[in-house]
Amino acid sequence: MCKILHEEVIKLLVQHETSYAKPMNSEEIGEILKVTPSYIRSKLSLLIKQKVAGVRRGNGGGYYVIQEEKMQSVIESEKQFGELGILLGDMKSYLQKLEKGCRELSNILHLPDKSQSMGDLVKILEGLCYFQKLLKSAVVLIEIDISEKLYKEKSVLLLFDELSQIFASILEATENEDYSLLTDLIEYDLLPVIGISQEVVAVVQGRHSERVM
Repeated sequence: MCKILHEEVIKLLVQHETSYAKPMNSEEIGEILKVTPSYIRSKLSLLIKQKVAGVRRGNGGGYYVIQEEKMQSVIESEKQFGELGILLGDMKSYLQKLEKGCRELSNILHLPDKSQSMGDLVKILEGLCYFQKLLKSAVVLIEIDISEKLYKEKSVLLLFDELSQIFASILEATENEDYSLLTDLIEYDLLPVIGISQEVVAVVQGRHSERVM
């Protein structure tokens, strides 16, 4: 609600061609958006800090747009933040598919023909690299410290480091054609980390929900 309100207020201030000489007060804004003036005042503090909106105090005072370019940037940011909830849900489902793929892969690694299993392994590793990029973007947008411990002493930074180490071990085992070790790495190292990744995403989802409220 807070994020939607910010965007609606910005649009309103632009539509009314507000300026320092011609501001809109919280009563006017609240009446149009059907919220209380006190709620408007409490939520507009972020726009003022971002120097998107200004406030003129005293009689005849109110809020006005400062920079239209900056305003557009905030609108885009608000949209990205709103879409992030959907992305995080998709991310969790994607990890579940990768987890299933790992289990299936460990069952076929013993087969003489390795073409399918190696192809599946490449897809899994590429998928996890994609997941890392998305998660990093999400925590930046939500303003979560990448080194903050989110689940069982795991931060996003530690999670990424662990994945990198596992990737290196998997690639080495693949180059050495040590499929027994490769199976162990998938079952005892990669699968648990994917499970933890799902829990980390759940925590990030919770933080996102808190910010939206």
